[in-house]
Parts: sequence; C-alpha cells; structure tokens
Amino acid sequence: MAAELAESEHQAAVAGAALKAATPERDHFRAVLTALDESVASAMTDALAEQAKASLSAELAAAEQHLRDVKARIWAATGNWCPAIEITMHRDDVAKHRPSWKRLEEAWLQDPRAAPGKHLRIGK
Repeated sequence: MAAELAESEHQAAVAGAALKAATPERDHFRAVLTALDESVASAMTDALAEQAKASLSAELAAAEQHLRDVKARIWAATGNWCPAIEITMHRDDVAKHRPSWKRLEEAWLQDPRAAPGKHLRIGK
C-alpha cells in the first residue's frame, strides 16, 4: 500500500506540474478566443451594414425621389407651401425588421456564402 500511495502521490505531483505548466497556455488560448469572438462580432456588424446598404440603397433612393415629387406637386399647387418632413422611427418600426437580419447573421455564421435574399425580406 505504501508503494501505491507513493505512486499516487507521484502521479498527483506530475499532474499538478502539468496543470501548472498548461495554465498560461490555456489562459492565452482563452484570450485568443475572446479576441476572435469580438473580431467576428465586429466583422458581422460591418458585413450586415454593407448588405443593408447594397440591398436597400435603391429602395431608399426611390423613396427619396417619390418624396421630392410629392413636395414638388405641393409647391406647384400652392406656390410655396411645403411641409417640413421629419422621419421618426419607433422601436417597433425597427424591431419588426430585426428577425430577418438576425436570420441572415445566423446563416452567415454557419456559411459566410449564404445568399442574403434567402433570409431577408427586402421591401416589405
């Protein structure tokens, strides 16, 4: 039993030394993983913004042209009156569109080549 106890103590000492030696490496890899997670989040934000710009720019330009046309018709009819237009968004306005962008984000995390149109409801 004394030999088994000595062997167990030796194994515990070896394991303790190995754990102590591995701790800095483990901490380093945890830091690397944290940095990668932050990098992915930042890249995803940039990619979603780029996709929004690419897929919605034409729709926004058309809406702006329509608004200019309406204001011009008001001006033509009144000679000068044209209401100031201020566009406000409410939380619910944004929230109803978030799920499709979230679906795209999740799809891109699985496959960065996933087709945006499959996940977004542009123009709705």
